[in-house]
Amino acid sequence: MIREMSRLPVDLRQSPTCDRGSELAHYSDVEARTEMPVSFCDLAARHEREHQPGTDLSIHPADDLARIAAILNRRHWPTLDLRTPDRALAELLAKPAAA
Repeated sequence: MIREMSRLPVDLRQSPTCDRGSELAHYSDVEARTEMPVSFCDLAARHEREHQPGTDLSIHPADDLARIAAILNRRHWPTLDLRTPDRALAELLAKPAAA
């Protein structure tokens, strides 16, 4: 997560919303190394939690995780006005930086 978040421009690294699983038991390390606060999803908000609870992502090869991320990033989301995350990010990156 630290590596992937570090690839974003600083002004887009605001606050990742994470599940409440053990994968972020050391969220303070993520906050310190990325210089952004981590927030946790509302357990009742299904749209905020895409993966299955209890899934240990560390057992999966990085290529598989990248493939799954690509699938999710090409999915149209109601919370993004039916845009894909890829499109929404591209639009953000195309905007001139605020002065």
